[in-house]
Amino acid sequence: MRNQLTERIKMTHSQLPWKVGECSDDQKMILSANDKYVCSVQIWQTPRRMGYDMEKERLANAAFIVRACNNHERLISACKKAMAELIFPACGQKHSKLYEELQQVLQSAEGK
Repeated sequence: MRNQLTERIKMTHSQLPWKVGECSDDQKMILSANDKYVCSVQIWQTPRRMGYDMEKERLANAAFIVRACNNHERLISACKKAMAELIFPACGQKHSKLYEELQQVLQSAEGK
């Protein structure tokens, strides 16, 4: 199902690198490289008037999303290089469970 959706949409994401911005005390946002709005990071159902202060978690979530997105392509490239190193050149045979794990992770990361 994910592949069908990916094939139908064929959109590109906002320009990288992304960064964390702030639009209010209750809301963090993620901005693209050209300072355009990408999305908000909010934690709903935790109003401050009820004694919940989730600001540190909200900021950590925003920073985590930014780190993951900014490094996504580099990680895919590094995994592919590592997989190439795990193939025995003489016989072209793939070895180890590590190769299989990298292959599964790459397929997931690339939406396959």
